Amino acid sequence: MKHALYDKYISVIQSAASWWRPHRLRMRRRLYLPYRSEEFLQRIHSMGIEEGDSLLVVCSANRILNETGTMPPLHFLMRDLLEYLGSKGTLMVFAFSGPRKEIKAGKIVFDVRRTPTQGGLFVEFLRRRREAFRSIDPLYSAVAMGRRAEEFCAVHHLSPYAFDEFS
Repeated sequence: MKHALYDKYISVIQSAASWWRPHRLRMRRRLYLPYRSEEFLQRIHSMGIEEGDSLLVVCSANRILNETGTMPPLHFLMRDLLEYLGSKGTLMVFAFSGPRKEIKAGKIVFDVRRTPTQGGLFVEFLRRRREAFRSIDPLYSAVAMGRRAEEFCAVHHLSPYAFDEFS
């Protein structure tokens, strides 16, 4: 059965970086972001994302920090995205396993529940949630949470290519 796994493919967090630039606040020699859920959710809505959508997020907090000088509050962003998508929506991220060389060489055994990722803080926050599912591909796994999370992660490891019916 061939179907599109994601209703939308966007980089929500990175595209919102331009919005964050004017909202920086200097405190203790570091720049912090005063976060406003309403403004972030307005931006999400303006991109055409709707409640119940399946959303693949590619997030680089380090890139946002380097470009804007602010660190985004990732736990609030995740909370707001999950609430916005609602009970019928699904949030998904790529979760490249941290010690890939060691896993490939057989020195480390991949544990779907415990092996850390190299995807960054946003991915780790999602991976560590009890409701999240992770695909069993030891090198290029994915993590999802929501109504279709189990469906997306169940067959992900069957994909021999980057983009096909199982990816």
